[in-house]
Parts: sequence; C-alpha cells; structure tokens
Amino acid sequence: MNKIHRSGRFAWRTLGLVVCLLIAFGAAGCGKGKLLDLNQGSGTLTISTEPQGAVIIFDGSNRGWAYVQKPIILKGVSYGWHSIKAVLPGYVPRIDEMNFDSSLAAVRMALSKNTFGRLTIVVDPSGAEVFVDSRFYGAASPTKEINGLAFGGHTVWVRKKGFRPELKSIVVERQTHRAYHLKLRPER
Repeated sequence: MNKIHRSGRFAWRTLGLVVCLLIAFGAAGCGKGKLLDLNQGSGTLTISTEPQGAVIIFDGSNRGWAYVQKPIILKGVSYGWHSIKAVLPGYVPRIDEMNFDSSLAAVRMALSKNTFGRLTIVVDPSGAEVFVDSRFYGAASPTKEINGLAFGGHTVWVRKKGFRPELKSIVVERQTHRAYHLKLRPER
C-alpha cells in the first residue's frame, strides 16, 4: 500500500512539474519578440487648434490654450497612444486618440461650430435669470429656449432675488431637445 501511495504522490508531483514547465514555456513563447517591438523613447509634440484659443487637455491633464503664434509644445511625450481633447466655448469639443511614435510631431485640431443642441429651461417662479456655463441667456418667464449649444455636458445656474440659486448639470445631445424643470426655494 505504501508503494502505491508513494507512486501516486510521485505522479502528482511530476504532473505539477510538467504543468509548471508548460506554463513557463507558454509564457515565454507568448512574449517572444514583444520587448523588442516596444517603442521606447520620447519626443516633442506640438498642438494647435483651428480656430485658435481652445483649451488642450492631454491625457486628462489641462495643458493650457493653443494659439497659432503660441501652440502647446509638450516635451518628453512617451511613445504610444495618447488622448488629446480640445475645448472652445461655442464649438463642439473634440477628442482625438493618437499613436505618438516619432521624436517630433505636430497635431492641428479643427473644431466644428456646426452645433444644434437645444434645450428648454422651465423655472418656477417665473423671471429667474438663466446662465449656461457662466454665460447669461436672459430671464425665464417661465421658460427660456437655448439653441446652438455644443453637444456634451454643461452646467445650468438659475437665480432670482429672494430665492436660493439652483445649479444643475445637464447633457446636450445630438438631435435631441430636452426640457429641464427647476423649482427655486425661497431664502429663509
């Protein structure tokens, strides 16, 4: 009985060793040549926009405003995929994904003003001032129609003397007209 038990234990150990070797060889084969194919290095990326003056967000980090005379110049950009977002009030925000793979590259992002985002703000009580992204659009009596907004997220702020101001995050979508209802509460 001991012989059978020992040979069973030997078989399990052998099987475990074979599985480990197969995993190791498979992992080595899967990675073969991958390290040599990686683009290692960094370079300089120049970003400009048309029209000029857009805020550039590179890989989630605000990098400033891009102008023709003074474009955004990023040094030490690692090779690989990056995300560039350009935002300019009155224009549709643009996000480009790019594969940066040279020591020097330039990107020019054209922004579109072809927006037709529409929304209606309904305010109770009537006569409140309506702001979208800090821009004044007039008083709502009791509604205010707003056209030509860039698609995407915006902030609506409504205020009236004697009432607490109301702030709401909204989304303007393509070919969609939305109505947002805001009820102001009296100040105490």
